[in-house]
Amino acid sequence: MEAKINIIPLNRVEEKLLLFLKENLAKAFQTETKVADEMTIGRSFCNLKRKQYQAYEMLKFMMRKLDFMNKEDICIGIFKKDMYTPPLNFVFGLASKYPRVCLISLARLHPSFNKQRETENTDDQLYLDRILKEAVHEIGHTLELEHCKDSKCVMHFSNTLDDTDTKGYEFCKKCRRMI
Repeated sequence: MEAKINIIPLNRVEEKLLLFLKENLAKAFQTETKVADEMTIGRSFCNLKRKQYQAYEMLKFMMRKLDFMNKEDICIGIFKKDMYTPPLNFVFGLASKYPRVCLISLARLHPSFNKQRETENTDDQLYLDRILKEAVHEIGHTLELEHCKDSKCVMHFSNTLDDTDTKGYEFCKKCRRMI
């Protein structure tokens, strides 16, 4: 892939997560990957009643702010707070094909998010695996891939964390050919 990947922390994101993504996205897409400067997402994007941020509005904001970026490059915003976009109750991420901009929320990917899942392992590796899968998935959408029927393919739709945990972080043969 010739496009470069720019990882953009939206507000404060732990450096270890950004470096993990930088290393693993570079491997997954065989392309130059860098961590860009932090972008500030204001409270104006937050629906106070829902205690969630409006993902689509954030994506449009990112597109306006990133106007200076190379149009072929891919930009992925990493956000710690919970997001939604109507009519959905929540989203793990959202993407645009042109320009190639996407974002993911880390909130629901963390094992401690849903307190009712008492049996869930709080292992850091599980959290990192989920983050990588969602990042690869959203970048796949920027490359014009749709959702895949193969439950092991990273492009399979994740309606729940179980869906995310079941799939891998690699593309199936059909999706790989389309890139």
